[in-house]
This record gives sequence, structure tokens and C-alpha cells, in this order.
Amino acid sequence: MTLSSNNVNTIDLISIILFLLLGTIGILSLVLAQVGMFSAGALFLSGGLMIVGATVLSWRLRHKLLPRPIAPSRNELIGVILLLLVAALSFARPAEYVVGGGDAGVYVNWAADIARNGALLPSDPLTAQLPIEHYDGFLRAQPPTTETDYLRFPGFYLSETEPGQLIPQFYPLQAISLAVAYSIAGVWGALFMTPLWGVLGVWAFYLFARLFLRWPLALLTSLLLLVTPLQLYFARYPTAELLTQYLIWSGLWGFTRYTTSAQLRPLWGGVAGLAIGMVFLARIDALPVLLLPTAWAIYLTVARKWRQDEAWFWIPLLGVFAYAVFHAFWYAYPYTYNTYAGVLPLFLRLAAPLLVLAGALAGVAVLFWLWGRRRKLTPQQLDALWKTIRIGGAIAVVLLMLYAYFVRPHLGTATMANYWYAQTQIPITNHENLVRLGWYLTPLGIGLATAGFCILILFGPWRFLWPWALVGGAFSFLYIYNILNNPFHIYAMRRYVPVVLPTFVFAGGVFLAWLWNRQSYPHIMRSIAVVGFVAWMAGMLVSGRLIWPHAEYAGVTQQIEAAAARFPQNAILLFVDPAPVGQGVVVGTPLHFLHDLPSYDLQEEHLSEEMLLAQIDAWQAQGYAPYLLVAAGAEFPFSAQRLTAFAPIHITYPFLEASYDHPPSYIQQVDISMDVYAITSVHAQ
Repeated sequence: MTLSSNNVNTIDLISIILFLLLGTIGILSLVLAQVGMFSAGALFLSGGLMIVGATVLSWRLRHKLLPRPIAPSRNELIGVILLLLVAALSFARPAEYVVGGGDAGVYVNWAADIARNGALLPSDPLTAQLPIEHYDGFLRAQPPTTETDYLRFPGFYLSETEPGQLIPQFYPLQAISLAVAYSIAGVWGALFMTPLWGVLGVWAFYLFARLFLRWPLALLTSLLLLVTPLQLYFARYPTAELLTQYLIWSGLWGFTRYTTSAQLRPLWGGVAGLAIGMVFLARIDALPVLLLPTAWAIYLTVARKWRQDEAWFWIPLLGVFAYAVFHAFWYAYPYTYNTYAGVLPLFLRLAAPLLVLAGALAGVAVLFWLWGRRRKLTPQQLDALWKTIRIGGAIAVVLLMLYAYFVRPHLGTATMANYWYAQTQIPITNHENLVRLGWYLTPLGIGLATAGFCILILFGPWRFLWPWALVGGAFSFLYIYNILNNPFHIYAMRRYVPVVLPTFVFAGGVFLAWLWNRQSYPHIMRSIAVVGFVAWMAGMLVSGRLIWPHAEYAGVTQQIEAAAARFPQNAILLFVDPAPVGQGVVVGTPLHFLHDLPSYDLQEEHLSEEMLLAQIDAWQAQGYAPYLLVAAGAEFPFSAQRLTAFAPIHITYPFLEASYDHPPSYIQQVDISMDVYAITSVHAQ
């Protein structure tokens, strides 16, 4: 297997322009939101001026930046169009995750707030007026170890320095992209943005695979990624995994071309630097990506190969990374602090053996190099030595995979951990992580990926493969060792989607391509490759049979809109539900952010009748109309004589089974029922 031609293809050029355009829109949108000026008009005006400037600059530098590209073959164009069309049709059933209580709902509701109010951080004037002594009854208190004391809703911290300001719990790039779509096409525009990232994630993966495989084989490998149940599910689920996948694989593609190509080097460097930097605006667990620029900087320093055109990579990378650090510790400090205070020690514990292993391998390599120089080994002897090292690496990978799949599950035991968010305990089963990845990738897929890792180690062009091995290996080791998530399925598997899943699929595709290209017994080898491909794809289609026709949360958007239409514009909704994550969160979050109906999930255990009536009295005096929404089985917080009953609200939607010890096996139905009461003249009684 060798790297494909360095010649610039029209597909490459289009992909570069598309990525730089999307990256510029993302950064510009974030800047506008941070200064409180986000809007579709401001974005299009600013973006248009930047595009005009970039066009003029590129025209002046056209001979340096844009050499004449080579047109792809007609068959490749048809294949690429079909791949993207299949991806678009497969992903175009977005989860209607507009409800609260989960990460996806935070992104959608945050995006709506950005699009409607123009600012990055939501503002809640009503909560700003809430007396501090009422916080415990109207807001959810956090554990004392966290940076902020209260949550407005799960996923939204309440600022302790700016009254009424909310700090969303995630980094902003996914929410910004959804906000752009929301400003154009409303909530459905935001929901369809993640399927678009899913299509682009498959596209970026194809671009990378095409560097090492002939385009038909790269196309088939990309099709394998497309049909995995994890890619299918999360390409419809509005969290940041697919955006991150697009960024990381665009970065690997651009970086590999940047370090190996003579043509288009400035643009390759720009794509790589921008993509790697933007990952840190999308996800908080992106630290392993830093291994790539760190290793490159060490190589350039040791080999004394720093040169002027390195700026094309380092300036966008360091600029965007610095911007991401600024955002992390200025706009998102509670999220950054709370995450790293708990996770960073684990990262360091995981990094220690990795650093020891990397240091040992580097030491062995240096010793062999010094020994070879001293012994003045011939090129043939050096090749034999390198072959021995590769064989040792392949054996090590096989042993690790066998241990993780067959041995570790029997040695480890599940442990119970406190899950404060839902006030319950959950099982931690990290010893079964690789087996559980096999639930979705199939055991055959795990085996083919293992064989592919061996082929890559033994025969791969490591001068070009090392960026993929470094990033893919680091994320795979980290999340197979510890998934760092509430491990209910399929939700837990989101950790694997950006890097680990494509890494395994790429390795499996390489092994099938290696079989196909074998010169000895070609008919037998090609038959085995075809059978392996068909069996793997069939296995994943079977394991994803519930997901293909399923639309998560289907119908909930319209039902929330209908519920919102029942209340006047001056309504305040007070939810009474004893569940830790109940209807006040699930329904109250979209009513608050999407429909401008201030909602509070009452904390009954901390709420006295006197406190509640005093606050209702104050709101009614300001002209607000409080309503009480009571879940089945909940107790009234004060006398029902002060309430006027209305027709109850019923909301129902489908949801893939959430399980801890088996793959999801059925579609469950969520039914929400709330009695609705208007609170009349409380202050006058």
C-alpha cells in the first residue's frame, strides 16, 4: 500500500474550498455571537466581505496556491455522488431532540437562543430578579465540589457573577452551527444540521481513505462507515460527534497531504491547522489531538527542517487554539473547570503508561539507530531490522486486541458509581468496552480491523500513516480503556464516533483491500475479500435494523409547539414533579428557550408553601400569569382551592431502548402527562 499521487484532484480542490468556507463561517459566527451581534444578516454581510477579500487574494496568488487540478474520472464522480446521496438519504431522519434533560437538547435550545437573541450566552431576566433565598426552591443546587452553585436547567449553569446569565455546559461550535441553520430555517433547520455534518464526516473519511486506497476501494470502505449503526444513529442525533468527525478527518487528510505534497502546500497547511484548531472549539475531550502538532514540532526541531512555509499550518492552528483556550476559560469556565477537575487526573493516569510506552519505543528506536550507525549497517540490514520491529508491533497489537476482547471481560467486574445528575447509581463496565463496540461494529468487524492494523504495521507507508496512527491510536486506547461516559446504550457509544469508529473501519477496509490486491491466488483472495465485505456490511445492517426506519423523538416538536400555544405570552410555568430529571426539565426546557415561556422545575424538597406563594405574589404584581403543571402522582404545593383546572397536556414520542447490559432491542414509548392549572389571585387571598 502506497500513498496516492501528489497531483491535485478537482475533488481535493472543491473539498479544500468547502472546508475553508465552512470553517470561516463557523469562526465568524462565534465571534459575532460573543459580541452580541449574531444574526443571519450580519453573518451573510460579514461572510460576503470576507469571501470577496479571499477571492481577490487567491486571484493574486493563484499561481502559487491554485495549480491546475486534474479532473477525476467520470466513474469516480458518479461513485462519490452516489455515496453522498446514500448518506444524505440515510441520515435525513433527524432526532427531534428539542426536549431538555440531555446533551442533544442543550445544543438545540442553546442554538435557538443564540439565533433569536444574538448573544452566545443566554440571559434570563426573570431569574435575575429571583431572591437568593428562593434559589433552593426554584433552581437545582449542584454538589459543593462544582464551580457554580446552581443549574437553571440541566446543561445550563447559572452564573455567580452576572445575574441571570446562563452558561451552557458545552463548547460552542456545534451550537453555533445549529444557530446558523436555525436562523435560516427555524428549529427544523437546526435539526437537519447534524445530518449534514454526518454526510461531511463520511466525505472527509473518504478523502483520507483515498490517500492510501484506490478510489473504488476507498468508496466501499466509506460505505462501510456509513452503514455502521453508530454513524447512522449519531448522524441524526444533534450532539457534536459528527461535527468533530468532520473536523478531525479533514485535519488528518489535510495534514497528511501537507507533510507529503509539494503542490498546494499553503492550502493543505491551512486546512490542517484550521481543522485541528477548531476541534478544541467543538469538544472538551480533544486533548489527544495535540499529540499531532507536538510530534510534528519535535520532528521539525530535531531534523532542523523548520522553514518559512510552515506558517501556513502553524498560524491558523495556534490562532484558533488560542481562541479556543480563551473561550474555555472565559465564556465556559464552569464547564471547563468541572470537567477537568474530575477527568484530568484520569487523563494523567492514562497518559503515564502511554508516555512510558512511547518513551520506551523511542528509546529503542534511538538505540537501534545509534547501533546501526556504529556497526555501519547496510541498507539491507537496516531493512531487516525495521521488518523485525514491524513484526513485533503487529504481534503486540494482536495480543492487545485478544486481551481486550477475550480476557479483560472475564477479569474485570462491574462497579457501581454515583450518578448525581439522576440521583441514582449506574454500573461501570469498562472491562467490556471492546466487546460492546463489537455489538455495533460486529465481532467480524473487530477481527477485520485487527487484521488491518497488522497489515498497516507490516506493510504500510509509515512516513505517511503516522498522523493517523498517533491520533487514532491515542483515542482508541483512551476510550477502550475507559469510556468516560454514563454507559447506557446506544448513547455511551458516542465517544467512539469521531475517531475510534472510523479508525477501525479504515483498518478493516485496508485489510479487505489488501486481500483484493494480492497477486498470489488472486481469485481466491478476491472471493474472500468480497465475502468479508458482504458479511461485514450485512452484520452491521442487521445490528442497525432498529435504527434505519426509526426517527428518535418523532413528533415531539409539534406537540411542544401545541402545548406552548395554550399559554398567554405573560405566562410563567411552574412544574411539580418529584423525579430528579422529570417533566419540568424535559418539557420546561424547550418551552423556556424555544417558545419564550419562562419555566421552573420546582425543587419540592427545598420549597416551602410560604416561599412559593411569596414568589407567585411578586410575579402577579408584575403582570405575569403563573401556571402550575403537575405530573401524575405529584403533590400540590399549596391548596388546590387557589387553582383553576385546564385540560391536561399529553406528549408522547418513541425512544430507542436505554440499556446497560445488552444492545438496544426495541423502541420504547415515552408518555408524558401533566395536569394544568392557572393560579388565580394568590396575592389577594
